[in-house]
Amino acid sequence: MADAILNFQIRQYFLLYIQLMKHYLLYLFLIIPFLSFAQSKELLQRIDRYNTIRRLDYEQKYDSVIAIAGKLPFRDSLYIYSTEEFMVEALLHKGDTTRAMRYLEKAIENQSYESVKNMYYSLEAFKLDSNKQYKALVANFDKLFSKYTGTLNLPLLQLCLEIYYTDSRSRYLYLMAEPGSKMQLYADSLQYKSDLMNVEAMKNILLQYKRFPGISDIGKSFHKNFKHILAHFSYLLPQDVLIQYLKEATMKGEIPNFYGPFLIDKRAWQYNQVPEIYGEYGDASDYKDGVYHCPPIADIDYVDKRRAEFLLPPLYTVPMTGKVVLPKDYDAAKQKH
Repeated sequence: MADAILNFQIRQYFLLYIQLMKHYLLYLFLIIPFLSFAQSKELLQRIDRYNTIRRLDYEQKYDSVIAIAGKLPFRDSLYIYSTEEFMVEALLHKGDTTRAMRYLEKAIENQSYESVKNMYYSLEAFKLDSNKQYKALVANFDKLFSKYTGTLNLPLLQLCLEIYYTDSRSRYLYLMAEPGSKMQLYADSLQYKSDLMNVEAMKNILLQYKRFPGISDIGKSFHKNFKHILAHFSYLLPQDVLIQYLKEATMKGEIPNFYGPFLIDKRAWQYNQVPEIYGEYGDASDYKDGVYHCPPIADIDYVDKRRAEFLLPPLYTVPMTGKVVLPKDYDAAKQKH
């Protein structure tokens, strides 16, 4: 009798546990999408403003650029979509050089320019060489550029730098060797071996950190270069894991929205010789008289849906920020979702 009562009580407790778990799971299903939306809302707004400012800059509507970009903070958790460089050029076009130099200082701190040479090239038309403020910024470029280096994840940065230098050295040897020579053949073999070394190094990074290195780890400027290095061997990495981590990093604002699609498209086009997936990769051969002709895109009726998964705007918006010709079979009105 006592055993029967005990078994009955156990069953009752078990049923109560099941009911509580159902309510708990229901709560999670309800609250998690809300939290995800709340976390991504600011990111989506920032990307939208960034795209709007890029479009206005391309249209040379500098008053509008200043009105919108001037309200954004100099540096925050989403500085990956910073707009100081647009403010610099807009203010220079409007003749406000003093204010432009204040924004230029912040643009250097946010690593919007990769080097003094890159900054000089971008601002060459404004003839700033005799400007005292500009000369001071040039002289202090490295110090300003490295202002936030101490906040980075230095152990992870070191691992990524090792990948970068391993890749760069082997490819430098190949480029410097005489075409068709034994040295170039040796350098070509070395490139492949360095790629295999970097595959293992990158696998270890993903295994150890369980995520893709972001700007809070390795900085905004190095990230720009790292994706080109990664593209040399990314096709040898576990694809499902890589794409998952790229999407997660994008949603957290740790890498820009074009980063993952660029990497995936470059891999598809260069190594598999198949059409692109997102329309985010191109090289010099795609330019004709200064106009970029977008390469073929696979399953193009769903391209905007795929782009949205990486927070990219629809493909039809691309010509709004540059001289671009979209694939002939792309029709924005017929996109499927």
